[in-house]
Amino acid sequence: MKRRDLLAPALLTGLDLPAHATEPLRVVASFSILADWLRVIGGDAVRVEALVGPDADAHVFTPRPSDARKLAQADLVAVIGLGFEGWMARLIKASGSRASVVIASAGIEPLKGGHGHAHDVDPHFWHDPVRTRQALHTLRDALARVRPAEAEGFARRCATYEAELMALHAQVQSWLGPVPTAQRRVFTHHDAFAYFGRAYGVQFLAIKGMNTEAEATAGSVARARRTSAPGWGACGAVLVSWVLDTKMKWSAPLDAASLRTFSTTTL
Repeated sequence: MKRRDLLAPALLTGLDLPAHATEPLRVVASFSILADWLRVIGGDAVRVEALVGPDADAHVFTPRPSDARKLAQADLVAVIGLGFEGWMARLIKASGSRASVVIASAGIEPLKGGHGHAHDVDPHFWHDPVRTRQALHTLRDALARVRPAEAEGFARRCATYEAELMALHAQVQSWLGPVPTAQRRVFTHHDAFAYFGRAYGVQFLAIKGMNTEAEATAGSVARARRTSAPGWGACGAVLVSWVLDTKMKWSAPLDAASLRTFSTTTL
């Protein structure tokens, strides 16, 4: 064996190489939609975990000790903001995390809403593709700040996803175009689709407020009884039908906190 072959390992072990440089960024998202966006933009350069999964409710989420440990080990923490995760600030403080925190809604003009969230604004902006595009840029830039060497890849994947999002936006507009405005009325159990309604001219009638913990009011029940709109509900469909004693037509479930596929045929 040549002398330089014997010396190579010793020379390498003496170098102060950043072992973490090629490891994926550890990213913790407050809930599933943020996690989806970050995985698309980050690609193989990130390892993303969501505290609130696609079938869980961020409004009533109770953090566990394991969630605090995830934050403590994270390089980046992503939240929606606008009062959506009322528990997040306390969790970050309790975890002692030194991770950078990015607020996806930064710079987005929120819609005013009823009650149930901080400052009486509606945090469900992801139902509007144009506002979502702005959030994608915010996440892209946050990832690039933490891992500058991957900035080009983050920008490329973000641009690809943005193009797909805008194509979907145009497709929904074309679907709804032939539908008379007066018929664009949909009943749902949870008042979380105002951004979708504003983007596409659809009126959503909800029996509950923006927060899933909110209770139905006599006024909302009376209004729902008078409507002829199709029902577009999630887990509350059976409950709402029972409360209203109505024969509304329920379409496929639409979840305010997921990106599940839905059909517009009931409009």
